[in-house]
Amino acid sequence: GFEAFRENETIQVAGYSTIRKVTFEGLPDTFSEKSAESIKLLLLNQRFSKSMIKSAKYILEFKLKNMGYREAKVETEIKPSMHGYSINFKIEKGPLYVLRKLMVSCSREEVCNFIKKSISLTEN
Repeated sequence: GFEAFRENETIQVAGYSTIRKVTFEGLPDTFSEKSAESIKLLLLNQRFSKSMIKSAKYILEFKLKNMGYREAKVETEIKPSMHGYSINFKIEKGPLYVLRKLMVSCSREEVCNFIKKSISLTEN
């Protein structure tokens, strides 16, 4: 997509309205490359849309919170240029919360075993 206008008998291109670059600042080392790539693929070469950027921001926040960064905050920096938009996601990951111990207690042994197996618990 591009923005253009007509001037006399010629059409002038005012600028491109597609997203050309997506970058991340402050991603934790444990954040998978695939996850970052999936967010890039969602946006790259798409027509610029604030709602699309907002959706990508929410996905990024959700993934970080799911990893244990419960207080993660993501800000977006949007830079328009003649060649398209650059989007930079600035991440403040905050502290990592880790579940150290979980006690499972059931009245039926098979239910306990199913729960432990489902969430990959080991006996300790």
